[in-house]
Amino acid sequence: VGREVYSAEVVRGVVRVERGETDSEDIIIRTSTEEAVKMVQSKAYIENSFSSGGSTMELVAGKPTLFSKGYLQIYKDLTGEIIEE
Repeated sequence: VGREVYSAEVVRGVVRVERGETDSEDIIIRTSTEEAVKMVQSKAYIENSFSSGGSTMELVAGKPTLFSKGYLQIYKDLTGEIIEE
């Protein structure tokens, strides 16, 4: 978010977000502080942010890992693009 780096991990359905990098990236999401604020204010804005290029998502891990963790569906939901498993 902006110039700050955060990491997030989903453990038993609970998302933990911490400031700082992680050693095991599966995806990288880049966005500005302004875009992040808009997304927090309106969940409906999230898809718009990704489709307009205000935010981006880079898939880092392999497709089997991304599929098993549900990231391919998240990628589709946010970008509208389908990645074959």
